[in-house]
Amino acid sequence: MQDWVYAAVAIWAAERVFRGFHHVGSVVGARFFLRAPLVKARTEVQDDAIKLSVPANGQTWTAGQHVYLSFWGLDLLRRPWLFGWTQSHPFSIANVPSADATASREMRFVLRVQGGLTRELAAHIARRSEAKGGQAVDCWVSVEGPHGSAPAAADFDTLLLVAGGSGITHPLSVAADVCRRAAAGEAVVTSKIKLVWALHRLEQAAWVQETLEETRSWAEKANLDLSVSLYVTRTASAATSGTSSPSSSASIDEEKKEDHGEEINAGGKCRKYSGRPDVHDEVAKAVSDSPGRTLIISCGPEALANEVAEAATPYLSSAVKVDIARFEC
Repeated sequence: MQDWVYAAVAIWAAERVFRGFHHVGSVVGARFFLRAPLVKARTEVQDDAIKLSVPANGQTWTAGQHVYLSFWGLDLLRRPWLFGWTQSHPFSIANVPSADATASREMRFVLRVQGGLTRELAAHIARRSEAKGGQAVDCWVSVEGPHGSAPAAADFDTLLLVAGGSGITHPLSVAADVCRRAAAGEAVVTSKIKLVWALHRLEQAAWVQETLEETRSWAEKANLDLSVSLYVTRTASAATSGTSSPSSSASIDEEKKEDHGEEINAGGKCRKYSGRPDVHDEVAKAVSDSPGRTLIISCGPEALANEVAEAATPYLSSAVKVDIARFEC
């Protein structure tokens, strides 16, 4: 075995040991009224994702930040290679703290069910939820962070936010922050926000319904132009089979040509379209219609991120900025 392999294993082991001592120290510290490392979160599985609400317990954060989550419990620790101190993963916070000091604060997350940890965790939550008649269930989590930041979105006249799947969490938190600040009477340059979200099925909009409703309420209070476009990329037959054949994809694109959108209520008024968004067209319209500076933010699959970057490149200047989130959204 090569020396670099030993070095990599040693670094990983040292980091895991340090994390273990950190948790033990936090537990001891909690006995002296310091912040406990574990909090009880509310979880439910909904349309191929885990909705997670974690009490903030006095902790604050800003738009665009993420935290590292690890999941705990005696039944989960039967698979220590997935849960507990051996694993922690970054997830974007989907909301921003409420300006109301009397309101209970929570961090909201959307964990897309894929493989490994999320698949095992979703199965665990589903079993417990079924035993309770389909209700949300509690789960112990450890939160490390928050980390990162987002551009100063409130300094731009126009915001174009493009998301794919569970990547909605990062740009939605930016929109929520600008609308909340405007509603509170803070100095905000932004006058127009457009959120474009591509998702497999319309039901997945429920992942962030609470945050969408809050954001819409703040925007209306501040008289801020907020528009939300939902692009449903799979037909009912494709969603049922779990695949998207070339013929079904083509039919969706044909539908989109004549689809002018349907007004629906999904966390407030939205327009629903069939097929994938025309990212180049959205970017061109946002820049041309903006009365001043434009900020374009994207988070989602790699293909979408690349498409947004390609569409925005010709317009990049002091008046047009782009921010692509390339981490686990």
